[in-house]
Amino acid sequence: MIPIISADALDFWLQRLNPTLSVSRTLARLVARTVVAHDTVQLTFAPNRAFRGARPGQHVNLSAEVDGRQVTRCYSVTSLPKRGRRFELVVKRLTHGRMSSFLTQRLRIGEAVEIGPAFGEMLAAPADPTPRLLLAGGVGITPLLAQIREAAGAGFAAPTTLLYWAKRRADLCFAAELEALQRQFPNFSVRFLLTQTEQPQPRISEGFLREQLPDLASRTVFACGPGGFVREAGLAVASQALRFQSESFEPLRAAAAEGGEVIVRLLKRGIEIPVQRGRTLLEALEGQGVALRSGCRMGICNTCACPSLGGRTRDLRSQAISSGEPASVRLCVSAAVTDLTLDI
Repeated sequence: MIPIISADALDFWLQRLNPTLSVSRTLARLVARTVVAHDTVQLTFAPNRAFRGARPGQHVNLSAEVDGRQVTRCYSVTSLPKRGRRFELVVKRLTHGRMSSFLTQRLRIGEAVEIGPAFGEMLAAPADPTPRLLLAGGVGITPLLAQIREAAGAGFAAPTTLLYWAKRRADLCFAAELEALQRQFPNFSVRFLLTQTEQPQPRISEGFLREQLPDLASRTVFACGPGGFVREAGLAVASQALRFQSESFEPLRAAAAEGGEVIVRLLKRGIEIPVQRGRTLLEALEGQGVALRSGCRMGICNTCACPSLGGRTRDLRSQAISSGEPASVRLCVSAAVTDLTLDI
């Protein structure tokens, strides 16, 4: 009889030779860490052959074991990778961020993390001549930076304006690179707006944007940043711009007024759990000790999606309530409205 070795066991021995060798997983080895702003680093990874790259504006999930737990979080790809080539991510260390602290301080050069396939729909065609407005709040510059670099490679076919908000100059990522692109390309302009200085500059608002860009109605607008920033951007431009697309890197939460409890039945686990109607299903179940696969926690990557076999949920992005028929539900952006049965 020929002994059969499992894929996990084979991976274990392969990674003794090279940390990115795997028969089944996409792995990437850290090769460089560079400080690019206060509490913010650029990480350069060398992936194995399974990595298929990402389009500018897309994200990938990184997974690693942190303090004995498998943790997955998503980050924007800031370089323009091709299959098998090195790629770069920018990570800001958060005070209570388990994964961000691990990546920025504890992951050593030469060690590997697992990487998921690229995802995200905030994409722009570099040859499209439609004028663009890019609105970045803090580390929300990261998916927009990849778009800018791609557009620079095509000579900025479209007039492009970047308005980039940060607390202080030290919090700006790649300011020197952006200023150099502005000097090189007449079709590209950037303005940094610092909100916590001796003379704070204007925050995002409809009046400010109308004053800065009288041609807003002819522009495609992309916005990325904290939840409040993206909401204000939407209110300011969504009804005026030619097209508006946005992403927020903060997890969604249900409205505080959504009170009371419902019962969530986890079919495969054979358990029933009372959860608050005012929390996302992902938060509520994790709070009860249920370990679940998740990634972006923003409703983009689909990692936490699972079948709902009965009961109604609220999509916290649109506030739409489901019909109650069997459907796929994204736990990170959904809250239970009624008792619910999930096939997990």
